Amino acid sequence: TAYFNIWDSKSGYRARSLIGRTFMLGPHVLRIKESNRQAGVPQCQRCWKWGHVIQACKAQALRCPICSGPHAEEQHRDHAACCKGSLKSNPPIPATPVGEPCPHHHRCSNCKKEHPATSNKCMFWGLRFDRPAIEALYKKVRERVVVRRPSTSSNPSALA
Repeated sequence: TAYFNIWDSKSGYRARSLIGRTFMLGPHVLRIKESNRQAGVPQCQRCWKWGHVIQACKAQALRCPICSGPHAEEQHRDHAACCKGSLKSNPPIPATPVGEPCPHHHRCSNCKKEHPATSNKCMFWGLRFDRPAIEALYKKVRERVVVRRPSTSSNPSALA
């Protein structure tokens, strides 16, 4: 099974005209069928998490999809330490030039890996049509991020 999008009008005339037609792909004769419409799992444009829209977002602050910082993507260059630079550092760190994309390591707020939260390289993006799989993956990521600290108790019976 292969899925593809058809550039079409609101009425869907082109798509309807293709349904039932056949075409050759290598030695195979393939028939075009209509698929079920699937809107997919929404990605919030406020916190960049999958599974809800802005109107249902419970995040207290905006998140940058580039670095996961508490600012909008448009403010990344002004607020993110990686791009705004620091002339007081030794040696001084220059700011990222205006008009250039952020060349620094990105941080996905979903999987915690080094790409923007909007990247199609994210494992969540690959599951964007499967809500149960996204929920299971969030559970896995949360378990991986939880760091268990050793007990610092000086009570010997507490260590047993």
